[in-house]
Amino acid sequence: MIQATAVTGLSTVLNTLLLFGRNKILAVMLGPFGIGIVSQINNFLLFLSTLASLGINAGVTKLVSENHSKGDLKEEHRVVLNGLKITMIATFLLVLAGLCFSSAISRHILSDPGYGPLIILCLVGFPFLVLFNFYRSVFRGLMEIRRYVSIGVVNSLAALILVVPLVRGFRLSGAVANLTLSYLVCWLVIQFQQKQRSQFLLEIKTIRYPADGRVTGDLVRYGFSSLVAGSSTLLALLFVRSTIISRLGIEDAGYFQAIYAISSQTILIIIESIGTYAFPHLSGIQNPEDFKKELNAVFRLTVILVTPLVLAVVVFRNLFVLLLYSSAFLTIGAVLPFQLAGDFFKSVGWSLGVALLPMKKLKAFVAIDVMVSLLFLIFARLLIESHGIRGVSIAYLISFISHVLFNYFYLRKTLDFRLAARNRWTLAGSMLILAFSMFLGRKTMLILSLPMLLAWAVLSLDSREKAFLMRKIGWMKSS
Repeated sequence: MIQATAVTGLSTVLNTLLLFGRNKILAVMLGPFGIGIVSQINNFLLFLSTLASLGINAGVTKLVSENHSKGDLKEEHRVVLNGLKITMIATFLLVLAGLCFSSAISRHILSDPGYGPLIILCLVGFPFLVLFNFYRSVFRGLMEIRRYVSIGVVNSLAALILVVPLVRGFRLSGAVANLTLSYLVCWLVIQFQQKQRSQFLLEIKTIRYPADGRVTGDLVRYGFSSLVAGSSTLLALLFVRSTIISRLGIEDAGYFQAIYAISSQTILIIIESIGTYAFPHLSGIQNPEDFKKELNAVFRLTVILVTPLVLAVVVFRNLFVLLLYSSAFLTIGAVLPFQLAGDFFKSVGWSLGVALLPMKKLKAFVAIDVMVSLLFLIFARLLIESHGIRGVSIAYLISFISHVLFNYFYLRKTLDFRLAARNRWTLAGSMLILAFSMFLGRKTMLILSLPMLLAWAVLSLDSREKAFLMRKIGWMKSS
């Protein structure tokens, strides 16, 4: 698991740096107002892509992984073609509807129908975003980790290269075009790779391929769960951003985007790195005791990696804001600790919830995600009037604490799962550090952070983990 996590982790770090580079350019060239509009349209695109895939990408990963491990290439091929057919039909219908109602969409998400042309512009490249996500789900199921991560790097690199000429030439329209144009580049790269494997333009073959009712049914069953869960999260975020725009203004939506991006992209490094390995691997484990042992390992690795990362961003948050955005965004420094605390619990909850789909607990998976999204939306609307953007981040923290509790107690009831004793101590130490980072001043934390982190490592890590860490430190010094 550590090797697969390391490969994905390095690529995720690179992707994050490239994404932050693009955000930096957008922040300097467009300011908080432009960032607010672009982020809301991007949120709309992500929500639409979840609808277009009907949530089946998780099912594609699981079924491809199962059939690939059995060596059943015919069934594996059937899963891919059926999944692609479903995705293409749904994408066509959504693009058609979006083009017809672009002004209405703009009025609802940006409080101004005048941005309708920007909605049309993003829909033109939208199919390539959907195909990008679909192909990555296939690569993930095949455990083609290098291919999975390399195409992600291509996407981030293309977006960074294209952003300057597009924004310089077309300003806001160029920034919106940049949201999807990089996925076209990725699609062309994938087609080149497919040609080497005699699978060039699989989309054309899919049109002529007759749908298989059994495979389609399996995908839709998994897809419905992922669709409801994924769309509820994105829809809640879309509504929260719309609330910020209507009550505080588009510029404040730009500030919230900076908060959300710094926090979520930081945690994504961990979640995507571990998740690329953990989900297909857990799907292949049949023995309940082995499953619980592996889930404890996923939980432990997540907490050990997330804790120092969150602490570093909290302590050096103003530096991160200046590096990744601009001095116009420095006011968000006071809010970031609450958002980062929320993402800490998000990653902890994810490390438990990752077990639900391999266990085929689809209803629980959906119910938990929907409840968390509703809590975020409700508390955000309640707290935004009195606390502004800080209230949104507090709502985010509350919702993901509940995410951890929902997942843990459900697994305890259905799987008789319990955290290993050492994992409980590690989590307790991490939460204590997190509490200090939220309520102590930045200068105080600058002094105390390193001693606190060293004490946490000494008390939390076992001898094997400490030896591994010391070897890595020795390697870095020698190199």
